[in-house]
Amino acid sequence: MDRRKIVARFIVNVWYLNIVTWLMMWFIKNHNSARRRNRQLALRNRTFVRRMVGSAYLDSIIGYDDVQCVNQIRMDRRTFHYLCQMLRDHGRVKLDGVVTMEEQVCMFLHILAHHVKNRTIGSRFCRSGETISRYFNSILHGVLRLQGTLLKVPEPIPNAYPDPKWSWFEVFFIFYKNYF
Repeated sequence: MDRRKIVARFIVNVWYLNIVTWLMMWFIKNHNSARRRNRQLALRNRTFVRRMVGSAYLDSIIGYDDVQCVNQIRMDRRTFHYLCQMLRDHGRVKLDGVVTMEEQVCMFLHILAHHVKNRTIGSRFCRSGETISRYFNSILHGVLRLQGTLLKVPEPIPNAYPDPKWSWFEVFFIFYKNYF
């Protein structure tokens, strides 16, 4: 073989090698971007499914009848929506667009009514324990801001109360004053 054929063959081989390298890099890049795109779609779909499951559970509690609502959150639907509106208007509970006010209040009342952990509520509403804790504290602060409206201050019973059943407690109050 003469020298020109060897150089030409070398140039062709280098050219093929460059094309093969370029094609492999293009395939790897597109393969990684496809994997990334599929992962993003899966995350979006999972988030959508989570929201659907959480809203379905919320709807099963407050959507159908007052019996289920009272059993789960110890409050009927009218009072529940009234409380949500009060917290929205006067409790200064802010909405960030992730969890609705009704879902936050439902999680709060469900925790109080059944003494369940954040992990349990998180699995029912498809939320993390940190999210449950954050919104529980937010609603708790809103309820505490409304304590003048929501909580009634008890009036003390006078010693000369006309109802005879209160006379039994008079002995207890005398004992309590003397003992403590």
